[in-house]
Amino acid sequence: MKNLLDTERLNGILETYIRIPDLESTNRQVQEEIEKSRALIESTDDMIWVVDPVNFGLIMFNSSLIHYFKTGRSLDITRGMTPSDLLPPEYAIVWEHMYEKVLSQGAYRIDYETSVNKRILNLSFNEVKISGETIGISVFGQDITERKLTEKALETANRNFDTALKNSLIGIVIVDKNKKIRWSNPSAMTMMQLKENEIIGKFCTDIFCTAAPEKCPILDDGLKVDNSERMLKCGGGKEIFIIKSVSPIEMNGEELLMETFVDISERKKIEYELRTSLTQNKRILENLQDAYFQTDLHGTFTVINPKALSLYGFVSLDTLVGQPADILFADSEDMKKLIRRLRHDGSVNDYNCKTLRADGTTFWVSMNVQFVKNEEGKIIGTEGLVRDISDRMEYENEIRNNRDNLRVLNERLEKMLEQSVHAISKIGELKDLYTAGHQRRVEKLACAIAKSLGFSPLDLVNLSFGALIHDIGKVYIPSDILNKPGKITDLEVQILQTHVEQSYNVAKEIDFPWQVAEMIHQHHERLDGTGYPLGLPGDDIILEARILAVADVVESMTSHRPYRASLGIEAAMQEIENFKGSKFDPLVVDACMKVVTEKDFSWD
Repeated sequence: MKNLLDTERLNGILETYIRIPDLESTNRQVQEEIEKSRALIESTDDMIWVVDPVNFGLIMFNSSLIHYFKTGRSLDITRGMTPSDLLPPEYAIVWEHMYEKVLSQGAYRIDYETSVNKRILNLSFNEVKISGETIGISVFGQDITERKLTEKALETANRNFDTALKNSLIGIVIVDKNKKIRWSNPSAMTMMQLKENEIIGKFCTDIFCTAAPEKCPILDDGLKVDNSERMLKCGGGKEIFIIKSVSPIEMNGEELLMETFVDISERKKIEYELRTSLTQNKRILENLQDAYFQTDLHGTFTVINPKALSLYGFVSLDTLVGQPADILFADSEDMKKLIRRLRHDGSVNDYNCKTLRADGTTFWVSMNVQFVKNEEGKIIGTEGLVRDISDRMEYENEIRNNRDNLRVLNERLEKMLEQSVHAISKIGELKDLYTAGHQRRVEKLACAIAKSLGFSPLDLVNLSFGALIHDIGKVYIPSDILNKPGKITDLEVQILQTHVEQSYNVAKEIDFPWQVAEMIHQHHERLDGTGYPLGLPGDDIILEARILAVADVVESMTSHRPYRASLGIEAAMQEIENFKGSKFDPLVVDACMKVVTEKDFSWD
């Protein structure tokens, strides 16, 4: 509406009407389009965001941005946040530089590895303009990590494949449809004795193919070549034997042929030498002093030498060749056992069993058997040597019988020795009435201690013998000193101590193991060197003597003596505890304490 003025005079009011669409409907449509765009942006896995062109703060972003740019901090991404708010300083500077680059040069694209989750993104930066004015920078980010990894893996695979071809010991050449050589690996050039420039671009029929130059059996006739034996032309007109294979391949959309070949000249040489040696082997088999045989997989004889015929009493080869091997075994179980061992170990040496002669008599043999394999390593049968060991088995039976007799005799001697030791022990006790049974009780405690320390059965026997006669020398001590009820003089003490040397002299005259005499000689020695008769210190005293010393003291203190009554087990335990480490071995003392207190030990 407008006033109509005429020289400041109001003449009337002009009203103008313009029809417009339904504003409410239009707003709804616009809102629907906005919602559709927003849903589309949120549904994609790719990142989409827009930043302010001044401070680079977020104007708009989808949820994918949050997923890919987590910073590791407890942070909710919101509008207005800048790179400095979201990323560590060193990465924030990088992002600000990228935004600035868009403003200076327009659209910008880069592959970028995120700092936190190490994902690779393809980022596309663009200016957002309205009426020529930049109102923001839009970024579209696509995760290309898997694609990059695939490309890298493919690149690595191609590189490895190329390396494998170049380093293969098999000769490899690539030939096109025009029969020209495109590529050759070093092994092929070595076999052909030609350089690369003498091969690449040449016709294969001029270099190594033995087919007629005017016709290729593979390209022209479609024939297949797979592990076929051929001749390979080499430099200087030389030819070598090869095994050749040809396969069609496709490279960059082009159909080509890959020809591979292996030099078998050495194998051919070996085959020739083998054929030559077969004649020699035949002569060897005929003169071999052991029976030789070969069988097929069914166990049927295929080769028999003359010695086998004579050993088993057959007249001619025809009587054995073609026959099953089990006809020569006296017991079928022996053959089954042999086969089981052969399958398990691959070969069997010195397998002894009874076999049958042609007349039905039996004899002992020793067999060495192994599998026979072809060139491919496949088992095709067995071979073996057989030797008559009847005389050896007879000698072994005699030896076994003699060994059994010796074992019985040895057991008797051991029993006699044990009885003798017990008898000697009792002789000493007959003179010293107050110490009757002392040696037997010491032996029981000493063996219990040694057993807890892990002594072997044989070492326990030796300790037992030593303990049972450790005081046998007392038979040389006058009875009035041994049985004196009161205190004995210094001279009598010296006389009494001589029983150790006397006991040692008796023990060393008997064919005991050396430990028996030594433990008797040392059983009054002490760790601090105050013992007798030699004053040995520490490790100079053998373990058996250290055990015997503790057992001897404990038993003496718990027994009645002419000059005193029993002091009791508690006093004995206190005594060895007081001198543990100084006079007595700590390990032995601890073992004795454990035996007496925890094992229900009894002198009876």
